[in-house]
Amino acid sequence: MKSRRILIKSWRIFRKSRRVFIHMQVDKFINEKHARLLLFFCGWSVSPTFFYTMRAEEDQDVWFVSDYRDLNFNEDLSVYRSVTLIAWSLGVWVAEQLFGGKSSVAWEQKIAINGTGCPIHDTEGIPEVIFRGTLDNLTTDGLRRFNRRMCGSKERLAAWERVPSRPLEEISDELRFLFQAIQARKDKPVSFSWNQAIVGLSDRIFPTANQLAHWQRRNVRIKETEAPHDPFGLWKQWNELSVK
Repeated sequence: MKSRRILIKSWRIFRKSRRVFIHMQVDKFINEKHARLLLFFCGWSVSPTFFYTMRAEEDQDVWFVSDYRDLNFNEDLSVYRSVTLIAWSLGVWVAEQLFGGKSSVAWEQKIAINGTGCPIHDTEGIPEVIFRGTLDNLTTDGLRRFNRRMCGSKERLAAWERVPSRPLEEISDELRFLFQAIQARKDKPVSFSWNQAIVGLSDRIFPTANQLAHWQRRNVRIKETEAPHDPFGLWKQWNELSVK
């Protein structure tokens, strides 16, 4: 019995230690040392594999960033002649936190999709009571309800559900970390400019009116789309999102 208690205690220590060394994931989907990079920040809970079918230009590497259980991004982007940044949903805020105030990246363009720099905000983001409600009711059924609102149609939801989902405990930890980090930094704005914000007119996650208010305040060019929070059914290749 004593050895069993030691084993259980060791397992708990191991699990706890694993949490300490968690880092956000950078999936270098195309990493052939091209001169240009397309850097995509996923939304919360999302697996990058969902975006593997989106086509890039022939001279671009493609990296997907996900799993925001910390804000440690240790990749050197200065090796690229130009970098196109595309960030979706809560990935918009994460990208701003990582790159705000930094000038070492040769940005080609920076595009925000259905997110804002104030992601927990009653008039410029997700209202706090709704964000807290999602966090407090994050069960398997709760996640599926969230995905239904995100996708906007049965067909799009079915497409999402064909991709293996990340573990519920993992994405719960991710949302909790994001909530705490956003609240801790809400009075510490960063300096970061976007070339364009794509706003879905049927977004049921980030209210459309709140997105418009945020980007209008920041004088960012807005492109409105007839799309839900997940607008990626509109496009087959990344350059369709380019500023024109």
